[in-house]
Amino acid sequence: MSDVTAYHRHCNTDAVLHYLGGPTSKRHVRDEVAWFRWHQRSRGFTFWVVERKRDKALLGFCGIIRVPDQGSAVYGELEIGWRIRSDMWRRGYAFEAATGVIQLARATLAEERLVARIAADNRASWRLARKLGMRHEKRLDYVDDSDGMRYHIYALDNRKGR
Repeated sequence: MSDVTAYHRHCNTDAVLHYLGGPTSKRHVRDEVAWFRWHQRSRGFTFWVVERKRDKALLGFCGIIRVPDQGSAVYGELEIGWRIRSDMWRRGYAFEAATGVIQLARATLAEERLVARIAADNRASWRLARKLGMRHEKRLDYVDDSDGMRYHIYALDNRKGR
């Protein structure tokens, strides 16, 4: 099964995308995956596939991109993001993946901080961000003009030794 097919089946659901506007077409998922691949080629990092170790089952994604939303106060900054299929929630996969991504960012990227844009009502992602050591930067919260979504901004010091 291709990444696009597995991702569309497991991560393009009402539950997973509840705070992000709901499921989209397979074409949109294909375009999103193509953008992730472009970001990897052009920037050297992206949102990577998260797989379960024992059987390589696709669990979702986690990684880093540059914030693409020009209406955000954090436009162009390093954004850590995660999305895990709903039948695998609350098993530690997002925390494990995000912890690895943070370690990689600290070791290889010079930016002073990582940010996370989290839908304002997504309490589970707030909790994960806090568990990762991120702080809510209320002054940076914003509404995306393109879709009216409200986002909270969490930030983490990305300097080595922090």
